[in-house]
Amino acid sequence: MFGVGLHFSVSDLLKVRRIAVPGAVLQSLVTTVIAIGVALLFGWSFGAGLVLGLAVSVASTIVLVRALEARDSLDTNAGHIAVGWLVVEDMFSVLVLVLLPVLAVSLGGSSPGDHTGTDTLMGALTHEGDSLIAYGFRMIGIQQSVIEIIGVAFVNVAVLGVLILYAGRRIVIRHSARSASSRSSWSCSAGSCS
Repeated sequence: MFGVGLHFSVSDLLKVRRIAVPGAVLQSLVTTVIAIGVALLFGWSFGAGLVLGLAVSVASTIVLVRALEARDSLDTNAGHIAVGWLVVEDMFSVLVLVLLPVLAVSLGGSSPGDHTGTDTLMGALTHEGDSLIAYGFRMIGIQQSVIEIIGVAFVNVAVLGVLILYAGRRIVIRHSARSASSRSSWSCSAGSCS
């Protein structure tokens, strides 16, 4: 994604949003529904089909960017639409990765089990199926519902997005100004910051 960020900006996504956003969402939904249907035909559970569908509904953004660069099509309107489409899929993938552990049990997955031995921060960090957020809520005595966990997950994604868009850019620019002025050294300094 870092490589894509060098070639594609938020303003580029906003320019193609009327095609890229509905197209990516519709394509992801249709692919996921088809995969669920195929999985059910093979005797898989709905949850397994959903995970399969979500996994196959996204394409590799960096592969597309490299292919468009090789054909000098990256800066065309079609290139911007294609990259914007896959960036929307990538953002959708982040949401899925954040929400999937929360919804695992309701999708037919196994419960992470009890949290004995996770009454310390280190225990919570090393226990499979636990999280810092869940640990924090346990320590202050709050039982979380699925809706609250999903809400916290969305807040975390929003905070991460703000940090990446605003703080990250300033850090990279400040760090790269100290480096050299060439694009390759800027890329290296930006990579080291991330």
